[in-house]
Amino acid sequence: DEFGDALDIYDEILDVYSESFSKTSDQNHNRSRAETSGGKLESNKYIGNALHNLGIIHFLNYQYNDALSYFLRAEVKRASANGVPNSDHLTTLVKIALCHYALEDFSKA
Repeated sequence: DEFGDALDIYDEILDVYSESFSKTSDQNHNRSRAETSGGKLESNKYIGNALHNLGIIHFLNYQYNDALSYFLRAEVKRASANGVPNSDHLTTLVKIALCHYALEDFSKA
């Protein structure tokens, strides 16, 4: 089905990003923190977006616990990459609240 295909694609994208940025990080281990912080922020941006999109797919499939897991991971990456507040971070926070609502955990929604 289309959702399954989308999950496969985003899982692969996440793997590629994680592997690519991991290699870059290994290559930069001798550089100063200031020189490598830009790359870390960039990796968090791309990985955060992929995690968020995986959360969306699970949410649309009514898999709210799985969606919540991805959104929580995306929130950390997006906050780190762009600072707080920013539109990407806030969008993920809204999705986290919607998951809690769907799971009837109203105190966290």
